Amino acid sequence: SCCFYSAPDKVLISGDTVFTDGAFGRYDFPGGSRQALERSLDRLAPLDVEGLYPGHGEPVDCSGKRHIAAAQQLMKGGYG
Repeated sequence: SCCFYSAPDKVLISGDTVFTDGAFGRYDFPGGSRQALERSLDRLAPLDVEGLYPGHGEPVDCSGKRHIAAAQQLMKGGYG
């Protein structure tokens, strides 16, 4: 999945990589990779994100970074 980040606006369009409430995309489809998804979350986590606009679910206009961190923790905790 592609993500697009605007640093001046602090906005991330995250596609199917990360969703609000700490959810993340699926990697169990053919060609998917848990390790690649984990690396993607690791790359997104340091970004200063306020607005998070995922490919599914409700977007948020503030505290997007918190949702990314929750997904990263869930992934590293062995979920999925």
